[in-house]
Amino acid sequence: MPMIKLIMIVLAMLASGSSKAATDTGKCAVIRGQLDGALYVIVKPTDWNGRLLLYQHGMGDSSLPLAAEINVGAEPYKSLLADGWMVAASSYRRSGFIVRDAIDDVRKLHQYIIATYGKPKRTLLMGASMGGAITIRLVEADPATFDGAIVLGTALQLHEKELADLTYDAKIPVIFMTNQSEVDQSAGYVKKTVTNGVPSALWIVERNGHINFNGGEYLAVVHALDRWVDGGKIEMERKFALVVEAPPSTARFADGGAYGTVREVSGGFGNLRVSFVEADFKRLGISLGAGFQLKSGEQIYSITYANTFTDVPSGKWVCFQDADGYHVIAICFGNAAKTAGIKPGDEIFIRKN
Repeated sequence: MPMIKLIMIVLAMLASGSSKAATDTGKCAVIRGQLDGALYVIVKPTDWNGRLLLYQHGMGDSSLPLAAEINVGAEPYKSLLADGWMVAASSYRRSGFIVRDAIDDVRKLHQYIIATYGKPKRTLLMGASMGGAITIRLVEADPATFDGAIVLGTALQLHEKELADLTYDAKIPVIFMTNQSEVDQSAGYVKKTVTNGVPSALWIVERNGHINFNGGEYLAVVHALDRWVDGGKIEMERKFALVVEAPPSTARFADGGAYGTVREVSGGFGNLRVSFVEADFKRLGISLGAGFQLKSGEQIYSITYANTFTDVPSGKWVCFQDADGYHVIAICFGNAAKTAGIKPGDEIFIRKN
């Protein structure tokens, strides 16, 4: 796209309601703003190396305010920022099921970054779940705009009226990374790219769940794609799972149970990432398939200790270990944080039924 046309597009975005605010966090500036109703966050190192990772999140709870977040303390962002990468994400203009408009929002953010900071030497896309469907459609539609993509646990069946069908012709390096329990969609896409002559890679993490990857696995796939774009070799099909050292217990055992804290509220549906580790559940005698109680304030909730979200019916509480050795407490297709009125840093209490 000619630079004059690009500048005109960005000026039009600014005139239609863009704003921004920047926060200095030492070696990185965190810039927040909005473009035509979609919030964005850009994290730019002082010594930017010209590389950009543009993240597309999954479906969010439409009853919650829009939010664009990058957890700079988590991988792969922590290491990439330390190496000089810029990372950025859009909230999209609304939550819920959104693909077509989200594609437009991601394009606008990318154009804004180019006009504001200069054209990146390399732009990699990374999308999770619904964000994977957004990512692969961006790749198919704009192969000259992006250099490579990572598609995580994609939901390719998501479709909207007037949204073009997939072509299965990516034209640039793409790695699909998926958990072993939901390989089919990713493998189906990869198989068709081979037929079309532009093969994508398939990495299967040998762990059940949905987007259930640890920090080392996220970082490994970004580095592998970066090398592949440079012309290096890539494992076109890889099965692996990186082992992490079990985090130490920080629980306080009293009153017939254990006290812990909410480390983070994450995901588009208010999932609670809590401080409890596997050893805490063993000490309390809570095994897989068993039920336990969560107390927050005066409220008590009944929870099933399971492997992943789909082990319980929709609307039911579930708890499972994540890939980093901590635990997630969630409601299957519900919002745990909103339902229980819980926020990061809150103390919670669990005990065996």
